[in-house]
Amino acid sequence: MATIPQTRLRIDDDGNYLPVGKNYPGHTVDALLADGKIEEARAELERLILEGVDSGPGIEVTPEFWEDIRSEMERKQQADRA
Repeated sequence: MATIPQTRLRIDDDGNYLPVGKNYPGHTVDALLADGKIEEARAELERLILEGVDSGPGIEVTPEFWEDIRSEMERKQQADRA
C-alpha cells in the first residue's frame, strides 16, 4: 500500500488515519488492488516509481542528511507543541 503524507490524512472517530480524497501518491495502485487487478497495479506502481526516479537529480544520503532530517522534525514537533 502507498504511504500517505500526513497532510492528506484525517482521523476518524476510532483514531484511524484515512486519506482525504483520492489525491495521495499511489491511490491508483490501491484502487487497482481493491478491484483485484494485480497486473495493472504492478504496472502502475512501476510507472510511479519510474516517474519518481526520473523527476530530477538524486541527492547523496549521508549521516549529515539524516541528522538534518532529525533536526527539522524536532523543530517541527516543538513548534506544534508551542
